Amino acid sequence: MEHSRNYTGSIHDTSSTVDFIYCMPLGNALQILIGQNYHSFLLTVHCSTVAIYCYGDGRFRIFDSHARNSSGFPHPQGTCVLLDVDNFNLLINYFQSLFDRLLAPFLIYQLFPLVSNEADNPLLVCCFLGHRS
Repeated sequence: MEHSRNYTGSIHDTSSTVDFIYCMPLGNALQILIGQNYHSFLLTVHCSTVAIYCYGDGRFRIFDSHARNSSGFPHPQGTCVLLDVDNFNLLINYFQSLFDRLLAPFLIYQLFPLVSNEADNPLLVCCFLGHRS
């Protein structure tokens, strides 16, 4: 599995301003990478990393190994979750609400686009493609 250049920025930044070539709002970075035909991503915010898969039809799937409830929010007795997200705006809103602006207004994300042969990647097939709804 390979990755391209990673993008970074504030998880809560919604401006369309790009100050540096790889530093921008999360939504902008995802749109650029999806436009370059990337479908798999690792997103790290603070010390939490999740996997994101873009189906290409506007829907997304998130795999989060951290203790979450059925809606994907932290819970002490939660489990890992596999979440389906119906559109791009809901995806961005989910991550912004997961990392509350009041508690952490300047949280920085890192987004790593992954290049992978889906047929040869058992983790990708199991977590994302094998359980498509």
